[in-house]
Amino acid sequence: MLKSIFPNMLEKHGWNQNPFNPNLPEPDFLIYRRQTEEIFEKIRENRILWICAPMGSGKTTILKYIVKHSPAYNLKTLYWHCGYNPELEDFKIRCKRLHSFFDVLKRKIRVILIDEANYITDRWFFRYLVGLLDDERIHPSVVFASVTPPPSDLMFETFKDRHVENITIGPASEDEIMSMIEGRIKKAGGKGIEPFDEENLREIIRKCETPRMLLERLMMLASGKETEEKAGVEKSSLDLEKLSEQQKRIVEILSVHPMSAPEIAKTLSTSQSGVRGQLNRLGSMGFLRDKGYRMPVVEKRGGVWHIHPEFRVASAKAKQ
Repeated sequence: MLKSIFPNMLEKHGWNQNPFNPNLPEPDFLIYRRQTEEIFEKIRENRILWICAPMGSGKTTILKYIVKHSPAYNLKTLYWHCGYNPELEDFKIRCKRLHSFFDVLKRKIRVILIDEANYITDRWFFRYLVGLLDDERIHPSVVFASVTPPPSDLMFETFKDRHVENITIGPASEDEIMSMIEGRIKKAGGKGIEPFDEENLREIIRKCETPRMLLERLMMLASGKETEEKAGVEKSSLDLEKLSEQQKRIVEILSVHPMSAPEIAKTLSTSQSGVRGQLNRLGSMGFLRDKGYRMPVVEKRGGVWHIHPEFRVASAKAKQ
């Protein structure tokens, strides 16, 4: 895929792969090692943890790191990515793998890692988890990862007296990030931090809010599609000028109240198929990246469209 997008980048630098793929979590290049070690210790104490951090901060990388290094901590892990429409029955089937005679004999600690937990809106997910917590054969630790804090009403109703510990990730030090970049380049067949200059590279690190944003900038630099002067400048996620008038109107409507596609179509006096197409574009990172945006604008939950929580948080910060 990379070769079709940046046909000369690998050949230009002598790399055998893309060292800066922003959409591929790489547990070998984890930058939050101290915090992740603390998470390991809490897991061994059968805690319930909720990792909250912006999109692209490295939450999935942390969970993948836990899975990869679980044998060293005598853990039995279940990693489950919710996606846009999490299915409880699929989750139940996967959870059955948590119990086996061999694991009991080895006294393994079970841990359930739930990625993109912000998409769970069905209280029965949480009730099922409570049942697992009460099951003496399993009694797992649970680690949620999300761009939003825990849904207090659902958590209070289902988890009741159980303590859910909130964990905020980052920031990592410049040296940790520099080491991560060097490691990525080395794995791709490169040397040191070439083709970058250390002073300029550190300046770019300071201007990028998340690891994913940094990787995107470095990939653009290495491909020659951005100059060093432009690489440190943020592309706005909030300026909607690159959207069509209908897309802007949809964002305005959803900013006031979540709606279904038919309701939006009725408000705009247009076809439902046209509105659905626009909603899918506003939620597609492939479409949005081509226009310079770095986060989805809308998402669908429970049959209703909402402003994406990451976009809403960023908009609120911009207004301060």
